[in-house]
Amino acid sequence: MLRNPRASLTLESPKFQKLGNENREGEGLNYNNNSKLNNDEAMAISTKSKGQVTTQQVQVEKPTPTESELLVRVEYSALDTSLNYFVDHSMFASFVHAKMDPLIVGWHYCGTVESVGENVEDFKINDQVFGHLAYDPKNTQGTLAEYIVVEKTECARKPNSVGGDVCAASATESTTALQSLRDLGGLEKDSDVLIL
Repeated sequence: MLRNPRASLTLESPKFQKLGNENREGEGLNYNNNSKLNNDEAMAISTKSKGQVTTQQVQVEKPTPTESELLVRVEYSALDTSLNYFVDHSMFASFVHAKMDPLIVGWHYCGTVESVGENVEDFKINDQVFGHLAYDPKNTQGTLAEYIVVEKTECARKPNSVGGDVCAASATESTTALQSLRDLGGLEKDSDVLIL
């Protein structure tokens, strides 16, 4: 589990290597891996060759929510096995995120609502929310950024009794379980389930 990206994070894996002291510009992103992350920076990976991944702190523009979106300040993010598609240069990578280099990764998140679009009524500023960014070839966001925008229908309010780290880590797993029980298993309201 990764805490807020401003905490100068690195990814803990033998496949990830920290970049040296460099300042570069390119492809619409300015990055300097030795700077402290601020309100408009994120952690990104670069996968120039199969199995070789480097991490970089990149400056990104703070997103602005549309009328049906929330601006969320990410406090927790979790990585999942979809990251392997990029590390291994798998064809499946093109199904879960837009092709970018460097790539801001992360799909799971938990954070605080900073602003809402004019058509958002169910959420307000300072609400704690969690969810999962869609696996989508048009997705250019990643939850290792300080801010993301999400549709009001694609997040949930964080329960007070559950920590943000747990919410971020359980975003897709709980949905997968629900879909399996309800859609494949035919679970209906007021039914019983035996959990072994």
